Amino acid sequence: MQSLVPDVLNESRESQSIRKLYGLDDPDLNTRLYARQMVRVRRLVENGVRFVQVNCAHRLSNGTVDQHGGLKIGHEKNARQTDRAVAGLVKNLEQRKLLDSTLIL
Repeated sequence: MQSLVPDVLNESRESQSIRKLYGLDDPDLNTRLYARQMVRVRRLVENGVRFVQVNCAHRLSNGTVDQHGGLKIGHEKNARQTDRAVAGLVKNLEQRKLLDSTLIL
């Protein structure tokens, strides 16, 4: 896995359609950060990594999935920042025939 990291971390070679699918150019920095994580997940899966975990906490907004107040506002914010990238990952894995052998929780 260590030898894969430099290539996995570099999304500059992604096509414009993939950038749009995941939201890599979204004006919201937190959305872009999560999109970048989802592209990295796809690349790791493509290269045979068997287990990948992604955290949902957003660096700039101190967002969290474990919320105890303001649930509607907090979860809507999390959904706006993650939904496009997760949907992009699922669609892209399906396009690349990797969804049949990938479990997403």
